[in-house]
Amino acid sequence: MIPNWLIEMWITKANSSGTDVMRWSDFLEVLDQLKGNNAVDYTENPMAFSDLPEYADEAAATTGGLAGGEFYRDEDGIVRQKLPDL
Repeated sequence: MIPNWLIEMWITKANSSGTDVMRWSDFLEVLDQLKGNNAVDYTENPMAFSDLPEYADEAAATTGGLAGGEFYRDEDGIVRQKLPDL
C-alpha cells in the first residue's frame, strides 16, 4: 500500500510541470528527495496472540466451532485464519 503523503508528493510534482501528467523522471525525483530526509520512520511492533484458541489444523478449528475468517494458533504457535465455508 502506498501512503497518501507519497501520492500527494507525486501529484504535486506532476502539477508543477504544468501538464498534470507525471513523467517517469518526476517519479524518480520524488523518490530521490525522500532518501534520507522526508521518509517516515518505520517501527515494527510485535503482536501477542496468546489469547487465540489453539487447534491442530483447519479441520480441528472447524470441529471446535470456529467461524470462517476467525484466527487461531496451531500447535507450533503460528497464527492461522480459518477459511470461510463455501
